[in-house]
Amino acid sequence: MMCEKQQILSSLIRDEEYIGSTCCNHSLGIQQMPIGYALMLNPDGTHYYGVKWTREESSEHWNKWAIYNWAKKDSEESEKESNQ
Repeated sequence: MMCEKQQILSSLIRDEEYIGSTCCNHSLGIQQMPIGYALMLNPDGTHYYGVKWTREESSEHWNKWAIYNWAKKDSEESEKESNQ
């Protein structure tokens, strides 16, 4: 399943980059986005947003850490739901 998530996410990242966005997964220092999530910078370079492997997107925010926190929380909630 993890491999499938990453394949879908890679495709979504390519689609976002095609429209001018930039993948910023490596801009978090030692932190990493959760598996199945990507940190993106919009085409005009003013705001970050997150992309989930399910094709869900976060709202835009000027702070990349707000997007990281959204992804972390969403990942934990999804994990809890799948364990029930």
